[in-house]
Amino acid sequence: MSGIFEIFAIPFGWIMWACYSLIKNYGIALILFTIITKAVLLPLSIKQQKSSAKMAYFRPKMEAIQKRYANNREKQSAELQKLYEEEGYNPTAGCLPMLITFPVLFGVVGVVYYPLKHILRFAADTITTIAAMADQFVAEGSKLATYPELKILSVAHNPEFQAQVGAYDPAALEALINFDNNFLGIDFSALPSYTSWLILVPILAAAAGFLSSFISMRAMRTGDDNAAAAGTSKVMMLVMPLITFFFAMGLPCGIGFYWIISNLVGMLQSLILSKFYNPKKLAEQYAREQEELKAKKKAKKAAEAEMRKKIIEARNNPAPEEELSPEEAEAKKKELAEAREKLRAARMRDAEKYGEVFVDVTDDDLK
Repeated sequence: MSGIFEIFAIPFGWIMWACYSLIKNYGIALILFTIITKAVLLPLSIKQQKSSAKMAYFRPKMEAIQKRYANNREKQSAELQKLYEEEGYNPTAGCLPMLITFPVLFGVVGVVYYPLKHILRFAADTITTIAAMADQFVAEGSKLATYPELKILSVAHNPEFQAQVGAYDPAALEALINFDNNFLGIDFSALPSYTSWLILVPILAAAAGFLSSFISMRAMRTGDDNAAAAGTSKVMMLVMPLITFFFAMGLPCGIGFYWIISNLVGMLQSLILSKFYNPKKLAEQYAREQEELKAKKKAKKAAEAEMRKKIIEARNNPAPEEELSPEEAEAKKKELAEAREKLRAARMRDAEKYGEVFVDVTDDDLK
């Protein structure tokens, strides 16, 4: 494991190191790590929940445009973009939380493959030397042979290996002996196989993934679900657990265990979010807000038009000069100036509130 996995493993390695230093148990530390990462990503999950609710509101409008311009892709794209701009909607906003999960997974994979580097903080030279010592105790052709640190952990309790490591670096030997790499009887450095009971780890990871997707899909219902989108979600709900199973079969049990915990925590999070940020209620609330916003914009334009009309009438139909005293003429002039300034202030205020371009009042507006 190298490259992108190692890059993300560096920051997450420090988090795992802190968790393990506090707990002194790899399994519990991994559970704590999962809870911490889920908590950190909670604002993004809430944002995704709200984005899904907005999508339920926009879906009928988007489908209408797609149907109307089914034979004109360019026009369809332009109309959809116009809709997004008018409504202030970003169709990619809900993708960010999903994208963030990949760096987290890459970081966990890197940490599980390199626990001596990221958790025990062994120097690179120490790992290389001890890995060479472990070669003679690992069967030739074993999958572990390609993973130096997992290979070391697999023979860490072999007396002959311990004797060699102790002669080389007593502190390293003590750290290896005290490193608790097991949880509930599962060796996190071991690779599952079809002939070992450890196959239960990939099976449980796949089952947890299915259950999490099922709960999440039910919790995210808005009451106006698109048939095609629902069908795609169901297919993914069935396919992804199978992919998880086959990936977990080729990875250390620590990765499978992380998937189990992550999916269970994610399922609990979906249930909690559905209570506080119910998608159906959010969609209804967003629809009301959009209607209120449109009503305010309409009222604003009507008020501005009425104000402009009064200014024009006052300017085009002034009272006869002989009927106005100097004081009255000055008051009339001041009234027109104030009306003009009010129109300008209203435009400026609305431009800031609705994100519009401010256009100052000109003489043409009063003609």
